[in-house]
Amino acid sequence: YNACLFVYGHGRSGRSHTMVGVEPDPGLLPRMMEGLFQSEKVMSGELAVEVSFFEVQNEQLRDILRRDPMNTGNIKVSVCLICCVEKS
Repeated sequence: YNACLFVYGHGRSGRSHTMVGVEPDPGLLPRMMEGLFQSEKVMSGELAVEVSFFEVQNEQLRDILRRDPMNTGNIKVSVCLICCVEKS
């Protein structure tokens, strides 16, 4: 399976809280990872899991899991334009 989770919002809008949460109220990522790693297929080794966590801020890509987060390897970022059209 492949999945992509994209979070967008202005500074101080609650993105980090939604994604990470706090100890008594975990965010989306801890809950998602806990559910994934409790899966029978993952626990038995039948399914391998690979994850990447990236942050784009001020037009800079940062690999959150690398020791040197600005070293993103050979990842290319291309411009994506999303257009919303309202039906009349």
